[in-house]
Amino acid sequence: MTIATLVYALVFGALVALAAAALDACLRLGERATRGVWAVALGVTLIGTALAPRRAARPVHPAVAAVAMPDAVRHAPSFTDRVVQSLAIVRVEAVRVAERALARLSVAHAESLDRWLTVGCIAISLTAFVLLIAVHAHFRRARHAWPVATVDGTTVRLAPRTGPAVIGLIDPEIVVPAWLMTRA
Repeated sequence: MTIATLVYALVFGALVALAAAALDACLRLGERATRGVWAVALGVTLIGTALAPRRAARPVHPAVAAVAMPDAVRHAPSFTDRVVQSLAIVRVEAVRVAERALARLSVAHAESLDRWLTVGCIAISLTAFVLLIAVHAHFRRARHAWPVATVDGTTVRLAPRTGPAVIGLIDPEIVVPAWLMTRA
């Protein structure tokens, strides 16, 4: 089960990332902010992966069932139905590949592998979360020591070695390297 979930998460995350990259490119063409696109993509990936085991017990979506129907019976599916159908097909194929790989392993090896993958996934996730918290805490403390300046009518923080960047989620601030002020 863990291997199938990991494969599904990778495929689902890649598809969401592709969609986010396309939306990011469109927003950049319109000179719009793109930061929220990636936050939403991350949330969709996390929620979609977390809900994947619950969806496995539910009946197949009508759009997926329509694949097996003859053309005379099938209606033209909407865009949403096509997206849902594509995701369901990707999920089914990912599970099928993972199940074939697991079938080649002996039961003892499969359970051991599943256990190690679960422990490894949890350990890596916790490590990444701790690193995220540590980096956030470091920059939160550091940015209060950085002086504030105005560049082209925009308030920025001048950092000795950091930037350019936007730091903060609730109250974001632009951070630029101090050497930028010496440029004419």
